[in-house]
Amino acid sequence: MSLDKTTIPGIDKPVGRVGFGLMLLTMCPEDERESDDKAFEAMKTAIESGSNLWVTGSFYGPPNDLRANLKLIKRFFDKYPQYLHEVVLCMKGGMGPGHALITDLGELRADVKDCQSALGAKKIDVFEYGRVPRDATTLTPGPIEKVISNFLTLRSEGLFTAISISEATASTFTRAHSVTPISFNELELSLWSLETEILEAVEVAAKAHVPVLAYSPLGRGFLTGRWKTPEDIPEGHPRKMFPRFQGENFYKNMELVKQLEKISQKTGRTTAQLALAYIMTRFDNVIPIPGSGNPKRVKENVAAASMRLTKEEMEEIDAILASFKPEGDRYPEFAKGMLVSIFSSHTSITSADDDRWVDHMQTNLSPWANSERAL
Repeated sequence: MSLDKTTIPGIDKPVGRVGFGLMLLTMCPEDERESDDKAFEAMKTAIESGSNLWVTGSFYGPPNDLRANLKLIKRFFDKYPQYLHEVVLCMKGGMGPGHALITDLGELRADVKDCQSALGAKKIDVFEYGRVPRDATTLTPGPIEKVISNFLTLRSEGLFTAISISEATASTFTRAHSVTPISFNELELSLWSLETEILEAVEVAAKAHVPVLAYSPLGRGFLTGRWKTPEDIPEGHPRKMFPRFQGENFYKNMELVKQLEKISQKTGRTTAQLALAYIMTRFDNVIPIPGSGNPKRVKENVAAASMRLTKEEMEEIDAILASFKPEGDRYPEFAKGMLVSIFSSHTSITSADDDRWVDHMQTNLSPWANSERAL
């Protein structure tokens, strides 16, 4: 069965209804990283299954090798050049060490050129600004119009074809879209990430006929039922820092998974497929971008696009969601400044929190520095 296709503004190649996120192929604990051969099998499976919208990042690697994901992509296309023109590559960029935003035109130009060098023959199709800039004093949405104007300059220089943004509120998306057509807004969207701010951003994008890319559409793996207790997650694993994976929050959130498993058993779908099918059935303009280094999982994720849920199935899941409130925030307190909801809430984020996020990233990714895969 062929994967349904959709279009992205500014890109003339149709893309699959399910995208492929590459982050976890290089931005994960050392014992979870796949060899090139295994990673390549997952990447080939994605292409051959019709999942040809790939999302990478200029910073998807350890502190001593932030371009690790880009280098992996280069090695893939060096080995399989026949796939070069089949993939639409979106690169999240404009972020330096510790996810610090780059706003200066010259620095952005240097960053994009360095990323293209790491990618080799594969051209950046869509440049995605990693997060919305914030005013350093008020911590409110910053000069997005100026940043988008900078991107227009870089696009005119041939550095990429289209422009997208990430974690933008409805109002910030509208401001950016008024400068130039935005190809998509990337948001965390899943069965346990349906906050008002996210839904508003999806609605505004839909009215503008712009897709939304849904990152972490499986709740960072939680909604698959992979882990049954907090202890199943190894010490030092990045997910340990997320409140929803911690202590009593974990067990309360497992109630959602158990309810999904009951429906899955009746329908013959996996809980992951059910979660993906729900958001694609509910939102016509949403493209989920699950990631996996397992070819079997890639195929299962892609197959979810053809599993349009019935009215009764949607109502059953809606009823579950109406009675379920996720326990714990999406991100730890000090990292909330990176989220769409921060600009619509009363949460207080300070520059000290930004410093804590940088320290956290460097501390938790530093064990990768001695990895042969990081060299």
